[in-house]
Amino acid sequence: MSRLLGICVAAAMCGGCAELQPRIAPPAAQQSYRDSATATRSGDLLYVVIPHAVNLYSYPSMTLVGQLTGFAGLGGECVDAKQNVWIVDSAKAQILEYRHGGSKPIATLYDSGYEPLACSIDPKSGALAVTNARTPRSRRSASVSIYSGASGSPSVYSVSEMAGVLFLSYDASGNLFVDGYGRKRWDRTFAYAELPAGATQFKNLRINGIPDPGDMHPVGDEIALEGGRVNRGTVLIYQLAGDKIARLTKCEFANPGGPQTFAFAGRVVLIDIEPIIYTYRYPQGGAPIAQDNLGTGSLYLVISRGRSS
Repeated sequence: MSRLLGICVAAAMCGGCAELQPRIAPPAAQQSYRDSATATRSGDLLYVVIPHAVNLYSYPSMTLVGQLTGFAGLGGECVDAKQNVWIVDSAKAQILEYRHGGSKPIATLYDSGYEPLACSIDPKSGALAVTNARTPRSRRSASVSIYSGASGSPSVYSVSEMAGVLFLSYDASGNLFVDGYGRKRWDRTFAYAELPAGATQFKNLRINGIPDPGDMHPVGDEIALEGGRVNRGTVLIYQLAGDKIARLTKCEFANPGGPQTFAFAGRVVLIDIEPIIYTYRYPQGGAPIAQDNLGTGSLYLVISRGRSS
């Protein structure tokens, strides 16, 4: 089980790698946020959540170009069609919107009475959804808050088959998928559910063979889900078509850290195995084609595309 997954559960209740050299410059050589304003506006950016801050790296050079601060306790992040980045402040029950490369939030959504964790944007409607990992009253059902048009107050949807929902993702058709653990608090059975586009109730999907819930991202009308490790040194990404496993990608790594989250960048996938970001061809997997030592613990990552893409 990954360190991030352990944190989430508590809240809710390679071959060839050694030959790769980290590309990132030492901290003394990295630019300040103010000095790199032009780069952050025009180029692609990797947003990496670290404890109490979000670091911005130019992509693919992996040069640190900025940092967002002022958060009380960070959760996940997601990117909308404008390439604006939404960052979840779990401790404040807020989801904050930043323009690509921006240093101040331009909008704030409130998830009052809940503790939001992960977020996802519907590519069809622009709705924003967040998982509610924990509530002040433990008797509340696991739930997801959905903000129509990524604004206003949310509609809250119960996920009755889960004790706590963790990660989520919309597919290209606007169907929403969530994962977590079984209905009882001591149940460590992987659970998966879908809210079809236009529906008002989640339906449980039974999938055998996935050990743990994990980060999720769309691959067209399918969902890629990081479902834990097999032995030491292999991250598994399951590509799901409804309740079926359509593809399994095995990604090898060398350091002893656990898998955290991942992000797609064209035909490659970046996997956060702190403190290193490993890059793999997708869906081929296998040995990494690059690694970048960030020198810090990290929890989530997303890529926002710049004007030059």
